Amino acid sequence: GYLSRDTALQKYRLGPGTLSLGHPLLASMSVRQLAKPIMEALARTTGCTVNLGLRDRANVVYVDSVRADSTNQHLPDIGTSRPLLPSAIGRALILACPAAERTAILNYLKVQDRAMFDTYKPIWEADQKLFAAQGYCHSRGDWQKDVHAIAVPLRQPPREPPLAMNCTLASYRVHKDKLVREVLPLLKDAARQLEAAQGLR
Repeated sequence: GYLSRDTALQKYRLGPGTLSLGHPLLASMSVRQLAKPIMEALARTTGCTVNLGLRDRANVVYVDSVRADSTNQHLPDIGTSRPLLPSAIGRALILACPAAERTAILNYLKVQDRAMFDTYKPIWEADQKLFAAQGYCHSRGDWQKDVHAIAVPLRQPPREPPLAMNCTLASYRVHKDKLVREVLPLLKDAARQLEAAQGLR
């Protein structure tokens, strides 16, 4: 049931059976249920699309998404992936890891795609400094030029994979650095709420 045959095109496509592969993982992530109302309130207040993501090798995979910015043409949704280093949420996920693991991830990214690593290394280094000073990562169209984003890592219980949350907005709507001035305090507060709901504060 993982493949369906399209007789008209003489090709195969993914079948409904593939949905059953991801469901056990999503169902076991109780943080998603805790995060949903917090993400919905954040999206409603800010007009941003809000996403929750974890790392899968060289990518970020969204495990939940609340779309409020209908002008975002990249249609974030559950299961959508983004490259790790070019995205604010990806950089936040790297920064959520201990130093040794962070180094291992960066080495892995360098081996996987040296050209991409070299392209985004200056942005990574700038975000490291920004995160150390202010606790967030910022993409000004780094991955998709028409989408700006801010992201923060989320504290997780022991043995749980790192998570991060972002707010994205179409670039033409980012007036006078709206994401940093207006949205960032609300994103940080949402992260604190979610951590508190998990008993981590």
